[in-house]
Formats: sequence, C-alpha cells, structure tokens
Amino acid sequence: GNGYPVAAMVARHDVLADFGTRSRYFNTFGGSSAAMAAASAVLDVIESENLRDNALSTGRSLQEGLTNLASRYPMISDIRGTGLFIGVEITREVNDRHEPAGEEASAIVNGLRERGVLISASGPGANVLKIRPPLPFGNAEAALLLNLLDDTLRSIHCSITI
Repeated sequence: GNGYPVAAMVARHDVLADFGTRSRYFNTFGGSSAAMAAASAVLDVIESENLRDNALSTGRSLQEGLTNLASRYPMISDIRGTGLFIGVEITREVNDRHEPAGEEASAIVNGLRERGVLISASGPGANVLKIRPPLPFGNAEAALLLNLLDDTLRSIHCSITI
C-alpha cells in the first residue's frame, strides 16, 4: 500500500472455511476497497517501472561494491542478501575469531547518518548493517552510498588504528 495499511492472505478454500466456523475474526482494514485500490496502484507502478529488475541489477552492483570494500576493510566479514535487501556483517578479530562488533556498526550507522544516509544495524550483536533502500534506488544512488560508506569506514578505521 506504499504507506496505506494493506494485508492479504492466501489459503485453500477448505482451510478458510474451517477457520470461519471455528473463530470470529475482525480487522479494521479487512476488505477495504481503498486499501485494495492502493495496493493495486502500487503493484501497477512496480510492474510499469520495472522495479523488480532494477532491484536485482542495482542490488548486484551494490553487493559487488560492498565486496570491494570488504577487501579493504576486514571489519566487513560477510555480505548477504538479495536485490536491495542486504546485510553487511561487521566483526572484529579476537583470538583468531570473528566476534560481533556492535560498537563499530553503530559508528558506521552514525557516520552515514552524518553524511545524509540512513541505514540501521540489527542482529543479536547489533552488528549487521541493514541496507534496504526503496525500489527506485538506482546505480547512481548505489555509487553514492558506496562512496559515503568508504569515507565512513576510512574514518572509523583510522580512529581504531590510531
């Protein structure tokens, strides 16, 4: 719904019929024609602007750039994801083991924020950078993100090694 609350459920008819006889269900947004119109319009834009393919190709470029950064900054220990849904694991080496580096991840998140880029960190150690830009995010924006991330990592790396 691109900000408008929308939900959907797909199930076999017999499952839904059984659910309906066993319990009563109510939802404020259930069956709303406005929600369905919003969802339909969003799906039309995703298709007409080829945003799925854009997410895949831009995501590949972004992951290649992140892999390049990982070769220069060992704190990047893993890059995972599909399309524009990417996780970048930040670790520090302790006794020949990679341990979650939540403080460094937080410094990266804040460094990017200061440079005008909003991401977050997640995971049990709060050390996985979540990169989830909007679907229209293209190669120019990916290049900008990579440059700003490089600048941020360089400044963090210098402060750690000093």
